[in-house]
Amino acid sequence: IPPLSSARAACGVLKHGAYIYLAGGTRTGPVLGSVAWLESYGPLTGEEAASTVSPSSRWERKASMSVQRGWFGFTALGHTLFAMGGRNERNQELSLVEAYDTRTDAWTKKRDMQANRFGVAAVALGSFVYAIGGLDKQALRTVERYDSATDTWTYVASLNKGRFQLGAAVVNGHIYACGGVTSSTFTGMMEKYDAGTDQWEVLSPMPTARRALGLVAVNNHVVALGGYASKCVPTVESYSVEEGRWERRASLSQPLHYPGVVAV
Repeated sequence: IPPLSSARAACGVLKHGAYIYLAGGTRTGPVLGSVAWLESYGPLTGEEAASTVSPSSRWERKASMSVQRGWFGFTALGHTLFAMGGRNERNQELSLVEAYDTRTDAWTKKRDMQANRFGVAAVALGSFVYAIGGLDKQALRTVERYDSATDTWTYVASLNKGRFQLGAAVVNGHIYACGGVTSSTFTGMMEKYDAGTDQWEVLSPMPTARRALGLVAVNNHVVALGGYASKCVPTVESYSVEEGRWERRASLSQPLHYPGVVAV
């Protein structure tokens, strides 16, 4: 895959249809050089438009977000990509939510979350979008659910432990939240959310406690890649939702902090 037009960290990355989308991020320092860009890469071809890269695949600049930011939540629901929270170039935590229509190449402002959330994890489940944890002066336990039909946010059951810069993924209709940093330390804590009962269940912790990791669903596994644990790490570990256990996998070729991860 060809490189981006500009190196970035703490950006939002996801796969939607036959394209990989990359939004925002920072170019230098913790917030200096934040960008609002959105770029797409594709088309991907093959089974479910996901298995191989077409010779015509390339990065293409799309409409930008209204605000430069990094460390935000990024997820897709239907034809819409949602960017939520994060931190802007003035080092301010955000509750701002914007939605990108992949059909019209246009962003629309949506209702703000009820809390500022830096380092928030975001996923879509069913017809809702979830914002999980984050930081607003302290590590947050709270979780908000967004209903696009009414443009409203509602609090649902909170995490058992407040944390930010965590990862989240959906497997078999459940949300898995993993890793992050509490108010005092890195954690490997793993929790599973059941939307039917509105409850979080604590599962076996990830062996390598870390923050700013990439988390992705692959078949019936939750895969954790890279992150920061006193230093950047190349560690890859996968959790089998059927067996309820973690397993060490081959490490990345280099340590990565806040990697963008997609499964194809």
